[in-house]
Amino acid sequence: MTRRDLGASRIREHSRGDVLGVVGPLLWIVTPLLAAAGYIWLLFQGFSLVGCSGDCREQYLYWPIEVYPWAVGAVMIGAVAIALALLAAGRRAEWSALAAFVLVLSVIVSATAIREYGFAPMHERNARIASGEITPSPNGPPIPPTPEGLWGVQRAGTPHLVISTDGTLSGSDGCNAFSGTWTLNSDGVAIFRDVVVSTEVCDGVDTWLSYGRSAYVVGSDLWIGDAEVGIIGFLAPAVR
Repeated sequence: MTRRDLGASRIREHSRGDVLGVVGPLLWIVTPLLAAAGYIWLLFQGFSLVGCSGDCREQYLYWPIEVYPWAVGAVMIGAVAIALALLAAGRRAEWSALAAFVLVLSVIVSATAIREYGFAPMHERNARIASGEITPSPNGPPIPPTPEGLWGVQRAGTPHLVISTDGTLSGSDGCNAFSGTWTLNSDGVAIFRDVVVSTEVCDGVDTWLSYGRSAYVVGSDLWIGDAEVGIIGFLAPAVR
């Protein structure tokens, strides 16, 4: 290699280093934001479950949302550990930030693709109806299941919810009692309104149900959503 070639090679390496020096710190900020946005997207994607009507591959719809936080957490912890090791060795750590960004993006794409595979039979059914290949039932499209009834186990210290046909609801989060009203929207989602919750303090009790502001039936369970994040839990039907 001539001196000119060697000099050009060093200039290229220096230029790449300058770019990574600027982009690397930004990626440490952007990557967690991307991970959070991906999780919110998956939660909103879950509302499509209302239209499944038994046609979706349900096993491919649930576990991506459960595995996602663990996968992203493992990527971020690994990236930070590698960055610290590189810094301790006196080497540049920006490559670990770039790797974390790419891996988090791949987790989001993979989780979305898996859930879309689960929704595929529903999309195929809707496309066939739209093309006229098949026709919906004479009474119109399937009516989403309504959430009226008792959900959970109605005993002290256990979360449960009673959704009544008169438009009222009541229940307990295992500590605090709550009550309110509800209406059903066109997608079969029950929207909770005027919810009043007691203010007891119970050590060691997860009071997640008192934050519920919507609900809809998926399979045999009632999925509960809050006002901000999305799905926060579910209740099984009460045993009669």
